Amino acid sequence: MAPRWMSSLPDILKSELEHDVAEGSQDMPDELVELKEFVEKSMTIEDIDGESVVKLHSTGSPKVVIEFDCRDSTTDEGDYDEELVEAMEEAGMETEGGSAVAFTADVEKGSDLLRFHCTASEVVNIDTVEYLPGGESGVADNAYTGPDFDELDEDLKNAFHEYLEDVGVTESLSNFIAMYSDHKEQQEYTRWLQNVQKFTE
Repeated sequence: MAPRWMSSLPDILKSELEHDVAEGSQDMPDELVELKEFVEKSMTIEDIDGESVVKLHSTGSPKVVIEFDCRDSTTDEGDYDEELVEAMEEAGMETEGGSAVAFTADVEKGSDLLRFHCTASEVVNIDTVEYLPGGESGVADNAYTGPDFDELDEDLKNAFHEYLEDVGVTESLSNFIAMYSDHKEQQEYTRWLQNVQKFTE
C-alpha cells in the first residue's frame, strides 16, 4: 500500500497549479507592464528565474543599485489606530493598504557607498541611512554607520527624500518595486509548486 502522502499530495499540488493558471497569476498586470517600461528607460533589471532577489542598476550617473527580495513583501496597514480602523470598517471603508517591500538603494561614489534602507509602497519610506566608506568590505562590524532616521530633524529627513528622488528613487519606482515583488513572488511560488509536484509524483 502506497504511503498516504503519495496519493494525496501530487493531486493537491496539481489542483493548486490549475487554479493559478485559471486565475492568470503568471500574467503581468497592465499597470506593471507600463511601470516596467518606464523604469527600464533609466535602469536595467536583473531578475534570475529561481532566485528571490531582484536588482536594479542605473544606466546613468551617479551609479545606483536597488535590491529587494520578493519574500520581504508585507501588507502595508498604514498608520491607523484601532479606533479609526473600527470606524472605517463600520463605514464600509477599506483599511488595508497594498504591498510594502523592504529594499536597499546604494548610491556609489568611487569606492564609497551611501546605503538607504527603505520600504516601498505607494511612497518611499526611509528607515535608515548608512555611510559605508570603502563599501561593505571596508566597514568594521562595530562601526557607526548612521543614526535612527526617525530621530533626525524634519528638514534633514525631507532633504534625504529629495536626494533619493534626484538619483532616481521616486514614487513611480517605489510602486514598481511593490508590484513587481508581488508578481515575482507569484512566479517563484508557481515554479516551486511545479518542482515539488514533479518530485512527489
